[in-house]
Amino acid sequence: MMLRFRLLLFLFLCLFFSSPGECKPNVLLITADDLGLQLSCYGDSYIQTPHLDALAASGVKYRTAYVTQASCSSSRSSMFTGLYPHTTGQVGLANAGFVLNPSQIGKNLPAYLKAAGYRTGILGKLHVSPESSFPFDFRPKKQDTRDVASVAKNASEFLNQKGEEPFFLMVNYSDPHVLKDRKTGKSGFPPRWKGIPKDPIAEDTVPGWDFQGIDEPVARRRVSNFYNTVKRLDVGVGLLLAELEKACLLYTSPSPRDRG
Repeated sequence: MMLRFRLLLFLFLCLFFSSPGECKPNVLLITADDLGLQLSCYGDSYIQTPHLDALAASGVKYRTAYVTQASCSSSRSSMFTGLYPHTTGQVGLANAGFVLNPSQIGKNLPAYLKAAGYRTGILGKLHVSPESSFPFDFRPKKQDTRDVASVAKNASEFLNQKGEEPFFLMVNYSDPHVLKDRKTGKSGFPPRWKGIPKDPIAEDTVPGWDFQGIDEPVARRRVSNFYNTVKRLDVGVGLLLAELEKACLLYTSPSPRDRG
């Protein structure tokens, strides 16, 4: 079974898109579910991720990163609060019944930003309970975040609602998380979704990963399809950044940095 990297990538933490002189920058926070180091900017030779590479080149790329807990809801609770899961109370998955401690209700990033005058939005899953504790101004009820074109469209709707206040937008992509078929119970990595990527890597054309110690057809098939989910993510980030550019909100640092 594939070794999974639970939210290893915050997509370079908080990305700021604003003009350099503003006191309150607009904030875009992107998460990719279960993404590891399978990006060309991290030296993976079996995949090309030009949009993520460009993003990394324009800002800070970390060589070492940590999560507070190797579980989705717990990690997300730390993103929202800056606290460890044993403090937030979200020590397990929200869909397994775990919730925030009552003392933490309402004490989270969107709540603090709203109090500071920000307009807030989220696309994709929140996955920390109770979700009513997070006062996002904009949250589409149904968002298939594997449909990256739809994500960009909804992001555009949020961005074009802009007024005088700065914004915080969190975009949570499902890729490259494994997809479980509810009818059959089988799980896998969908190589294409809504026609993306247009040029998927053919199954069984890349070797199994060394850290798994398996190089058999079933392993190569899963690895190649995992790469396709990452390719789709890269396309999605490119579409998302294009919407920021259209809205004249994209600012990138002129001096790339590499941090340990």
